[in-house]
Amino acid sequence: MTIIELEAQPKASLIVGYICDKRFDVIVKHMTMDGHQMVSLDLTRSLDEQGSFDVIVHKLTKVIGEVNTSVASSNKIRAIDEYVKRHPRCLLLDSPSSVATTTDRVKLDQKLQSLCIFDDFGNTIRYPKTVIVSSSGTLDPKFRFPAVAKPQNADGSTESHDMAMVFSERGLKELQSNEASILGRGNTVVLQEFINHDAVLHKIYVMGDHVFMGTRPSLPNVIASENNPPFEFFGRISYGEDERQAPIVPPMELIEQLCSELRNRLGLNLFGVDVITKSASKEHYVIDVNYFPSYAGMPQIPLTFEKFLLKSYTNLSAVQLAKGG
Repeated sequence: MTIIELEAQPKASLIVGYICDKRFDVIVKHMTMDGHQMVSLDLTRSLDEQGSFDVIVHKLTKVIGEVNTSVASSNKIRAIDEYVKRHPRCLLLDSPSSVATTTDRVKLDQKLQSLCIFDDFGNTIRYPKTVIVSSSGTLDPKFRFPAVAKPQNADGSTESHDMAMVFSERGLKELQSNEASILGRGNTVVLQEFINHDAVLHKIYVMGDHVFMGTRPSLPNVIASENNPPFEFFGRISYGEDERQAPIVPPMELIEQLCSELRNRLGLNLFGVDVITKSASKEHYVIDVNYFPSYAGMPQIPLTFEKFLLKSYTNLSAVQLAKGG
């Protein structure tokens, strides 16, 4: 008797359903030219009537963030989840339940608190000291200012980017009483210790196992002073272009290790990570993770995305084949 080992064969072309913003158009154009069928999905209609999809790609952070407060949003996410259950060979990028973690900074904080990546050369990547402050809660007296105040909501909406530098506990109380900001009105505030980092932000983009790192201007270093205001909104803080030093760049091997860890912790394939490096040190910190970023500055985005989809779909097919599906 001859035993034949079955292997999932790479598919030459895919049928891809997508719900993304206009930044995805360049990928749609590239993949269409390469013979893939790209279908813009309407979540108010039956997905089965719109096609038999190999892959569904989405950027539904705002909809996912509204699942618990909006029936319409809940129905849209349910439609996707149920379609994938009915069609187990359809690759969903990414699972709404996994994406939900990145739309809620309290949930993300819980996932990242224990983060600790290191190498043999003294480099470390951790998560800054962070506390969750409610309107009636008290602050740990050991917490150090200055700190960055962020709203719990991180769904990509305008308000989710409403952040402030807080210089004292008094400043935090004044901010929380500010009715004009989402950081006030009795809302929960995520307070993250500010670390001087010479105005350099490392932008990490992840597409499956492909990792790209670039740099951007960031907030200037802060010196504790009695002249500092109680708090200051980010929109009023000039980025520290004049303070930028030749950046201490985290080793790529360490960044790849970080991204592998985050893929496992968060269950995501498409995400961005913001990393800073403490001034004059090898201490690196993850200060944010967001789903399906712009990938701005990454070379050959459409081609890289196409290769990522083909590889991911082949891997899913191999799993289904092994299960006898």
